[in-house]
Amino acid sequence: MKTRDGRRLPSLLGAGPLAFAVIFATVILPADGQPTNTVIATVQLPSSLPFGIGVTPDNLYVYVIGNGANALFRLDTKTNAFENKSIGLGGNPQFLAFLSAGADVYVTNAITPFDGTDAVPGTVSLISDGEKANPHLKETITGMGKFAGPIAINPKGTQAWVGDYYEACCTVVDLKKNKAEPLPVQTGSGPTSVAFTPNGKCAYVTNYLDNTIVKINTATQLIVGDPVAVGKGPRNVVITPDGEKAYVTNQDGTVSVIDVATNQVVTTVSVAASDPGYYQGSALTPDGLYLYVGNQGAETVEMISTKIDKVVGNPVTVGSVPGIIAIAPNGKRAYVTNLYDATVSVIEITGG
Repeated sequence: MKTRDGRRLPSLLGAGPLAFAVIFATVILPADGQPTNTVIATVQLPSSLPFGIGVTPDNLYVYVIGNGANALFRLDTKTNAFENKSIGLGGNPQFLAFLSAGADVYVTNAITPFDGTDAVPGTVSLISDGEKANPHLKETITGMGKFAGPIAINPKGTQAWVGDYYEACCTVVDLKKNKAEPLPVQTGSGPTSVAFTPNGKCAYVTNYLDNTIVKINTATQLIVGDPVAVGKGPRNVVITPDGEKAYVTNQDGTVSVIDVATNQVVTTVSVAASDPGYYQGSALTPDGLYLYVGNQGAETVEMISTKIDKVVGNPVTVGSVPGIIAIAPNGKRAYVTNLYDATVSVIEITGG
């Protein structure tokens, strides 16, 4: 991995699972009907290694995991500045998900180092009052598998599925009791992402070590059909709001498009990545019309039209090694973590 000035950086997670604002503007002029993407701020995280990121349901705050500090930080979307406080997490925190009712934040803690040395069970930190003045750690949920990473909450808000990278399964957490269920859901090898269909009847899980994705019936918790081959090193999956397509971001710089009804890859989109290495995220606009994908080699974010399944518009330059992307529920902004800059790029989305 190289920075823009040619410096070679260490590859983090390449073979494994997974303040104040400086204002500037990079304006990308759209084709007719496409959104305009403008980088309006680059915000320095008060920690190294920004990982999981998410926007609260009220669009007022952005939570960012500072892996280097084992802490959770909150950015005010009105000022584009981090608050002068943080919330302590478990060891090696990874990803987060919101429970819409009350905006509780669930954060996975892998505990185990990235290389898997002396792997131990992970945990989930529950942060309460995520949209209020004083969010706080309410409890730590135990019972996860080894290297707890990706997390997704089902549409009903009754369960969270946590991918356990070194155990080829997902731990199911009962959100009414905040307790892990005794039997995990089997996946492929090295689960890196989980997404539910809008009706909650199925979940898709990407498997990094198998180069596959599996479709799981959430009622029976069994895999439906055979694993689907995708690109090399699948990292992230998102599903369109109409439930018709699943988009898998692969470490080889491609996006596999899956027809949910037939559970088959219908096309593959290249985002022209070079030398990718870190977890590559993606996010859909709320209307499902555009997919934003990080291009780590070029240090940009690309936009894919889900109508034609092609890259559209011009790339948006962000920081060094863009990782996880979150789009606000109102669709007005996208937030991108930049691993080696330890920054968050704020992209204003207009038009479209």
